[in-house]
Amino acid sequence: MVTADHGMNDDRSHGGILPEERQVPLFVFGDAFTLAPARPLQTELCGTICQLLDVDHDRPACGDLLR
Repeated sequence: MVTADHGMNDDRSHGGILPEERQVPLFVFGDAFTLAPARPLQTELCGTICQLLDVDHDRPACGDLLR
């Protein structure tokens, strides 16, 4: 999984409320991921990584992203 912590607008501003400041890229590689479209929330990334690593957790995860 490769992602960023925030987006950026054309003025190089970030952390605001504009969609280009709030949406970030997410790239996933490997057999653990589905090819179906998924829209994970940023708050689901920690739990998703824990599931991939088989680590006990109580965080939300994006089941649509995983096989």
